[in-house]
Amino acid sequence: MSRELLELYWTIGRDLETAITAKVWGAKVIEQVARDLQQDFPGVEGFSRRNLYRMRAFYLAYRDLSEFVPQAVAQIPWGHNAVLLEKLKSSSERLWYAQKTLELGWSRTVLTLQIESKLLERQGKAVTNFAATLPPP
Repeated sequence: MSRELLELYWTIGRDLETAITAKVWGAKVIEQVARDLQQDFPGVEGFSRRNLYRMRAFYLAYRDLSEFVPQAVAQIPWGHNAVLLEKLKSSSERLWYAQKTLELGWSRTVLTLQIESKLLERQGKAVTNFAATLPPP
């Protein structure tokens, strides 16, 4: 997924949130926008009602950061970002899992399994003798 597409999704999410917050549109705004986009761009994937909710969540998750989205988040596919948004509430957790996804090349399934098995909480808690037996780097 390209950074430009993520920027489009972030912008759509921002515009939806702005309109909803300002009460410019009613409660059914997302459903209507989804229908309008699907009608205006027939055959183009990604403008479903569910995905528009994800775009808004994507914007809300990263709106307070200085950059549009963190580097790691911008480099992973949209499906991976959707998993992060749906399964994690903390931005620091989302960023940690995004970075690990980049480092280790996790598929969406592996990412989901790592989140569900609470890898972040388990990380570093294993008892090892590495410090005593391995030479310094």
